[in-house]
Amino acid sequence: MAPQPYTVLVVDDVDVVRRTANRILAKEGYRVLEAADAEEALTFLAMPQSKVDLVLLDVVLPEKDGVALYAEICVHWPGVAVLFMSAYAAEILAARGQEDLTVPFLAKPFTYHDLVTKVGAAIEGRRASRRKTRRHTPQP
Repeated sequence: MAPQPYTVLVVDDVDVVRRTANRILAKEGYRVLEAADAEEALTFLAMPQSKVDLVLLDVVLPEKDGVALYAEICVHWPGVAVLFMSAYAAEILAARGQEDLTVPFLAKPFTYHDLVTKVGAAIEGRRASRRKTRRHTPQP
């Protein structure tokens, strides 16, 4: 049986960004879900059938920003990889108080190649991190 495709949840309040990311990632074999805001993203994440592997997350969102959503993801879904994206430079985001940009970052507008490369690297990074953690977890 062929492996199931990875599922990417694209969270951005701009329709054209979500649709563009969806088209590119679907063409590359990913299963793609779209959310226009943090609440919609949380709904997808809470659905067991969603099985989200990566959240492609705009840093600047209305109501609850991407950094706050990232914090919730870390607590409730620690196995899910996150890739921040923004049209703002990382320095500008840090000046606005959004300093936790230790997760991978994709600048908007992005190219086809940049999106596919960063998504793949973020998923592989999370998988490698989980393998490393499992290897170093003491067994009872």
